[in-house]
Amino acid sequence: MKHTSHVSSAEHGRAGRRVLWLCAAVLVTTAAIPYAYATSTRSNNMSNKMTTDPRNDNKRTIEKLFETFNHDDLRPLDELVSAEYVGPQGGTGPAGFRTVTVGLRTAFPDLHYTLDDLLAEKDEVAVRWHWTGTHQGAFRNYAPTGKAVLNNGIAIFRLQGGKIVAGSLETDRLGFLQQIGAVPENVGLGGGPGAPGGQHGSEVGSKDRGNIAGKAGSANAAPAK
Repeated sequence: MKHTSHVSSAEHGRAGRRVLWLCAAVLVTTAAIPYAYATSTRSNNMSNKMTTDPRNDNKRTIEKLFETFNHDDLRPLDELVSAEYVGPQGGTGPAGFRTVTVGLRTAFPDLHYTLDDLLAEKDEVAVRWHWTGTHQGAFRNYAPTGKAVLNNGIAIFRLQGGKIVAGSLETDRLGFLQQIGAVPENVGLGGGPGAPGGQHGSEVGSKDRGNIAGKAGSANAAPAK
């Protein structure tokens, strides 16, 4: 009987310790729930903020714009460009973009744009790009030359409601003309006789500059360039 009583006391002790451990576990779990909930809520809020940030949406619109330039199917322009957009040549809306892009892709069938930088602030997106292509078709007043061209540009687009409503851009127009042979590579650098602007080249240079200026005015106003 004494032995039985001793075992029963030991069992009661172990049971008591198990109860204490269970109580401690419940307390720890209960304390952790608010922290886990708060952490999950903060994470969800940050995730929602990232997905709903209009700057990210605007950047994606510009990425889609340049992706469209790399393909023959230009229908996505209708979803990316607002009807109120006015291009450098006076073209408006998606049609203005489409006309210029078709002309460029006709002259450079292997045209390919690459985005080098993309920054967004408020309702504007700044983008720096370069494109490559081979001059295989007539471009404005310039006959095809078969020359490979690499052109750089930078633009700032303003967007509303996920569409482009305005933009300003700068491209390497001189470099473009030099690469297709419309302008000498050393133009403007001066030099000896015979060089553009040199003693014997001044008269020819002035005539060339007049012809080039007339062509360049129409050849380099493309918003897609």
